[in-house]
Amino acid sequence: MNRSALRGFASGVILATGVLTLAYYVDRPATQAAPVQPGMQGTQSAAGGLQAQLGAGVQDQHAAGAAPNQTAQHEPAKPKPIYKISLKVDRGTTPEDAASQLEKGKVIPDKKILIKYFVNNRLMYSLKRGTHNLNSNMTIAQIASNLIKP
Repeated sequence: MNRSALRGFASGVILATGVLTLAYYVDRPATQAAPVQPGMQGTQSAAGGLQAQLGAGVQDQHAAGAAPNQTAQHEPAKPKPIYKISLKVDRGTTPEDAASQLEKGKVIPDKKILIKYFVNNRLMYSLKRGTHNLNSNMTIAQIASNLIKP
């Protein structure tokens, strides 16, 4: 291997590393750093820092006059509404069409989830004709299973 080939290879490795680094940091979700409290600077393990932050939170509650065993009165959680749909699948109906109708009927939150499930499980051409009764309590796997059964 001559010098120019070695330089070209090294340049390619550096360029590829830069591209991968850029892709990693652009696609990464934003995270918030924990605020640094006075007296907590220096090197700490992650668990030690968490314990110190939790301890500071408990001290703040006691300083504010909150009783340690007092719990806040929460309203009971309202039950999530159940949406039902009777989906009619005719000849020529695609999984994208079915997913769009389910999204409009609020049975699934996003049609891309169902489409991705069909693609990943190789079910894109398995949609069966007929009327399918679906509801929002069903999982994506249950919905897909219902759609591929006659």
